[in-house]
Amino acid sequence: MFKWPNNDNMHQLSSVLIPALEYNGIKYFPNYSTSWHFDDKVKQYFLLKSINAPIVSTNVFFSKKKATGFVNRTDFPKIAKLSKVQLSNGFND
Repeated sequence: MFKWPNNDNMHQLSSVLIPALEYNGIKYFPNYSTSWHFDDKVKQYFLLKSINAPIVSTNVFFSKKKATGFVNRTDFPKIAKLSKVQLSNGFND
């Protein structure tokens, strides 16, 4: 049984540990197929979209330029969320 960590260092370790356990045939829960989308709104969005689940209007950006362009031409209010990767490494241009 694996308890998902709430800090970045342990979360990063779990992303390495889970595939290694699976590769070596060690059974654990949650396994990769039930946890790959944990705490990642972009992965969750694409998963829900792929099964035609009802979702709110969503925009996903992978570049600062595209996100800035959207902000300059949209109406507000909006809700935004950055991933941990974006928060720690900055937006990729």
